[in-house]
Amino acid sequence: MLISRKIILEMAFVLGASSIMAQSHDGFKRETTSSVSTRTDKEKGIVVTTTNRRYTFTSVYPENVASDDQFRTLLLLEEFQSERILRGEGQQGSVTVQAWIGKDASPSEKLWAINHEGDEAAVADRFYRITKHGCCGAEDTYVFFNIMTGSKVFTSTSELFRIEVPNTSNALTRYVSFRSDMASLQAPESEKLQSFVGTLEYGSESKVIGRVIIRLRGEREDMGTPKIRALYRQKLTDSSPLELWGRDKKNDRSSLSAFSLVVSYDKNTRIVIPVSNDALELTRATAPPKFVLSAEPAAAR
Repeated sequence: MLISRKIILEMAFVLGASSIMAQSHDGFKRETTSSVSTRTDKEKGIVVTTTNRRYTFTSVYPENVASDDQFRTLLLLEEFQSERILRGEGQQGSVTVQAWIGKDASPSEKLWAINHEGDEAAVADRFYRITKHGCCGAEDTYVFFNIMTGSKVFTSTSELFRIEVPNTSNALTRYVSFRSDMASLQAPESEKLQSFVGTLEYGSESKVIGRVIIRLRGEREDMGTPKIRALYRQKLTDSSPLELWGRDKKNDRSSLSAFSLVVSYDKNTRIVIPVSNDALELTRATAPPKFVLSAEPAAAR
């Protein structure tokens, strides 16, 4: 027999949400269920399948401005499905999310829905972030979706590095991501380019503005994810965010100038890409001789 035994275990739980004032009838209640099942396969052994669902209730500011007029509540129904071999490495997983928005205790307007490969997920700043864990030498990979539209913006093996212009519109906030050649969710370039090292992306919370492909001149080697930093006023910023105080209150895209992104593998292996007028200036970039840099159209991947 291919399958000698099949055991199905069903577990149900309630994740309800109601308004803070229990005596009010303006709130709501939701319920969901989770399940786990196992089966024995002739070749694989015990295979475990889980479906975990949960509700997440949080707040959001649609225009990224913290004011009473902008305050909205966000309701997420998150479903995490996975299948794994009990004594094996890694798993196949997917994340399905539905989002509703509204005022106070009644987020009833359907906002977006997402389905993507991954193992876990959560709200992260102005994004919904799905994580695909690495296996067998691969690196954890994060996929960032715009929190208001559900559109995919960045795919990265690093945390996002943020850049801000103080006392200006939040529309000037920028992010930098890097997806390495060892990502658990491989970049398209890794299949086409034998010497592919990684992809750096620069953009806003809504879209990628600039993308740089990094390759090696010689044979391919696993480089992994570098440290992303910024050079501003001759000082190297190790932690996010970089605050461009020299452009304080200048609410214009030209404020995103006179700094550089620094991709550091070690103290002697750095790629430096200047930024001027909100654009990556690849013609002024510097890199060790073994690297090749090339620009690519900024359509989201």
